[in-house]
Amino acid sequence: MLKKICDYFEAATMSSKKDNLVNIGGFLAIRKSPFTVGLYEKCMITSTLYDGNGGNSGLSSRNLECLAIGIKEMLCEKYMHARLT
Repeated sequence: MLKKICDYFEAATMSSKKDNLVNIGGFLAIRKSPFTVGLYEKCMITSTLYDGNGGNSGLSSRNLECLAIGIKEMLCEKYMHARLT
């Protein structure tokens, strides 16, 4: 279901505090396409200005691991059913 939804977008943001139930973080996903030429570079510059490091935005290894686990758990059918009903 998530893959089908993502087929409709060129870029998306996600607050992991709300959706992945972790204490901090989020992400910006950008599809490589003619519509997004230069968008990634602009976002990296802005992220570096405000967060310090464009790659992980200053998140610790622990928080990055929690984020990855949260994304994996969010894709569980039972979890999605509980959130949508």
